[in-house]
Amino acid sequence: MDGESISAVLEECCRELDIPKPIWLGKHEREYNRFERTSFLPEHFIECVAFDKLEIERIDPDRPKAKPNDPRVDA
Repeated sequence: MDGESISAVLEECCRELDIPKPIWLGKHEREYNRFERTSFLPEHFIECVAFDKLEIERIDPDRPKAKPNDPRVDA
């Protein structure tokens, strides 16, 4: 997903949640490109927000689920 698409999705989500849109920094770009997730703290918003963190993550329904690292799962 390119930067414009991410920005559009983030804007739509913020509108649906009725929260201000955060400032997208280089840090967020790097984290999203590497991990397909990033988080925003209150200082990443121009307006005051009533939460400690906003996390966004790309979820691909077609991606196979990762096997947990818990040995009890195989037991």
